Amino acid sequence: MAISPFLFFFFIIFVDGQCLDHQKNLLLDLKSELAFNSSLSSKLVTWNQTHDCCEWGGVECDGAGRVVSLLLGYESISDTIGESSTLFRLTHLSKLSLAGNGFIPSQIPKRIHRLTNLRHLDLSSSGPGSTKSEPKDDYSTPSEPKDEEIKWEYVFAASGYVVGLGSVAWTLLCCRSLRERYFEKIEEVVDKIFYERGRRRRHERRVRRREERRNGLRRHHQ
Repeated sequence: MAISPFLFFFFIIFVDGQCLDHQKNLLLDLKSELAFNSSLSSKLVTWNQTHDCCEWGGVECDGAGRVVSLLLGYESISDTIGESSTLFRLTHLSKLSLAGNGFIPSQIPKRIHRLTNLRHLDLSSSGPGSTKSEPKDDYSTPSEPKDEEIKWEYVFAASGYVVGLGSVAWTLLCCRSLRERYFEKIEEVVDKIFYERGRRRRHERRVRRREERRNGLRRHHQ
């Protein structure tokens, strides 16, 4: 009996992208390995056997049901990831975020370079005493920071990237795409420093010209 094109299309829509069993098992193994505070977790705590893992919090899959993105930022993970972690068996990962957790970035094992498809790695704000909940967007209009505040903010950011180089050096050496992105970010921060300084100086020149015009008008009326 032939399958109608409509039924075939219907089958593709509802089957394509569903979590593969072995991918689900890997994620559940990873959850059991990680030490995290369940009362502060919003993603890991919801992972279970009964749901499609592609619909779990922090998990994204490709059309074949393979995990390609794992966003576990601010999940109160307090222990480091071991060399034998199941994480390194998720070989299709292209995006990984472990930002805002309690371990030190330098504790990430060298085996992470085996994730050859990895294009985005976020380890920001990690370390003992790091933020325990994901920061909320602030839509209020902040006052314009002073030049010194702007300058030092980006100087510290740039130095952070340089200091952090030692902790991820092996990964950067082994993964070209991450290496390119890392140094692009340093370049962006340095450019930002000089851009903000230039913007502040232009603003000061405009203020100075306005003051000169006002003084000139006062002298003229006198």
